[in-house]
Amino acid sequence: MKRAFTLIELLVVIAIIAILAAILFPVFAQAKEAAKKTASLSNAKQTGTSTMIYIADSDDVFPKATLRYNNAWYAGTVVPAPINAVATGVYASAALRQSASEVAPGSLQPYTKNNELNKQGDNVITIGTYTYTAGVNVNNGLTMNGFMQHLSSSSVNNASAAVLFWGGGGNSGYKNFASNNPQLVCAAADTSCTWSAGTTTVTGSSFGPDPTWAGAGGYRPYGYTHGVAVIRTDTSAKWRKVGVQENKTDAGPYNEDVWNDPFASVFPDSGSYGYQYFGCNTGEGNGYDPASTAPEWHCFFRPDRAK
Repeated sequence: MKRAFTLIELLVVIAIIAILAAILFPVFAQAKEAAKKTASLSNAKQTGTSTMIYIADSDDVFPKATLRYNNAWYAGTVVPAPINAVATGVYASAALRQSASEVAPGSLQPYTKNNELNKQGDNVITIGTYTYTAGVNVNNGLTMNGFMQHLSSSSVNNASAAVLFWGGGGNSGYKNFASNNPQLVCAAADTSCTWSAGTTTVTGSSFGPDPTWAGAGGYRPYGYTHGVAVIRTDTSAKWRKVGVQENKTDAGPYNEDVWNDPFASVFPDSGSYGYQYFGCNTGEGNGYDPASTAPEWHCFFRPDRAK
């Protein structure tokens, strides 16, 4: 006669299974997170490589990062990505769509051939009341370093150090829209809007996640495994830990890792400005201050950086 399991034996088996599950589930979650990180880095790398092909066809000049329309610059403005993703709203205008198509990532579309390369996180932020093109659902979290706008690649001081693209959307991306981060804030008459450390035509730099992102559902300033993809102008790609240290007051101190971590010095409680970032205390401003008239270049994004 077969002997049935006793209640104690069943409870022991259940307990063992529960212990194994508690051990293995976090491992599975970490493996899944690591796989997503690898895919995001690979995608970003392809965007960097596509950009190098683009500049070879464009007189050795990096793409436009800030929208220019009707003889004015619109720093911080999002553009449809891909350009046909939005069916209504202001981008129903053919002229505005044409201007938007000249901004990365739209200008890179003929080279990337893939709308999914800009995804850097799973959180999707929907803006406005646009009607999207049927079948288009793109999450854009990869951002171009706007300080590279219209620069010649030969003017970059150290190609292996200068940042071209990075996961500026953190774990989030705009649905069917894209932004570049940081972006130059240029006078309307400055038709080139090109970065220069001593320029007087640039009144500042828009930096950090769009202020409207701060507090948005599920947003955080880093992607998978507490890091973001960083693509240099030599197309080298690395995943970097970011936001390791947060400063809580605008008095500093300045983190010594500002060359490698765009969030090394961050004041996350900046009211209507959302996340606010500090520069390198170079005498050119300490971060994004809309009232300032001095150029404010964060060390991580400087095209002339040496390290």
